[in-house]
Amino acid sequence: MSVKLRALRKWVREAEIGVLEIKKRGIDVDPAVLRKQLKLDGPNSATMVISRRGKGALVAIVERL
Repeated sequence: MSVKLRALRKWVREAEIGVLEIKKRGIDVDPAVLRKQLKLDGPNSATMVISRRGKGALVAIVERL
């Protein structure tokens, strides 16, 4: 999996995301492990969908709640 963890961590920190629901399609990623790696801490919540697009590219769509 080639999720850019560093960029996602930065976004989570700047958006003050403390609760993140992760939905996945067609990729091998454990949402619970990814949540731990992102070090969530904040009052906001969001939903992220990670999916394949084309040949191996990943797309993350995030919706703040």
